[in-house]
Amino acid sequence: MLNQQHLALLNSGVTNFNNARDENPDLKINLSRAYLSNKDLRWANFNGADLHMANFSGANLSGANLSEANIFCANILSATIDEVTLLLTKWTEAFQADITALLNRRVAGTGEYVLPTEQVGLLLAAIRAGEINGRAYSGKQACLFGTLARIRNMGVTCFCAQIGHTKNLGSPIEQLFGLIRPGDTPDNSRPSRMAILACVHTIKERLA
Repeated sequence: MLNQQHLALLNSGVTNFNNARDENPDLKINLSRAYLSNKDLRWANFNGADLHMANFSGANLSGANLSEANIFCANILSATIDEVTLLLTKWTEAFQADITALLNRRVAGTGEYVLPTEQVGLLLAAIRAGEINGRAYSGKQACLFGTLARIRNMGVTCFCAQIGHTKNLGSPIEQLFGLIRPGDTPDNSRPSRMAILACVHTIKERLA
């Protein structure tokens, strides 16, 4: 839940905000759902902050520290893009490990993949078609787990239980897929491009 004191501190100026964080390193910043549109947030220290569903449209995030921040469903698409790009670059290795572990889970006792290669291919096709919606858990356009559940003709809750997945909005896989919106494809969206490359990598590993 949005902490109004944290929002007031940020609104008092980035310098005051950063100084407070320096003086209180254990302070857990919560700016979830905060309206920060068109704000000058240059060099703000958002390290480890909860920023999910915050509105950064038009904000200037140049030099901001977004490492370890939870930006699930945050509106950052029209914010200054260079820092978002740096954040996505930072995620690449962790995201690849995360999605590879998910897609390569095996059925206990049989050794078969929980998600057969053809189903990974259908996920790949959904990403290419712009059918991922990181803000929805079900429907034709849904998040990663909602899309996989649809491919398997299951409800998302049952699917997550089957594969032993517990929702973790701070994980690289959920944060990155949370940035993908309907119509985003590998041609116009870097998160979509990263997602499809990870799927292709997994398929190639299986076929090697």
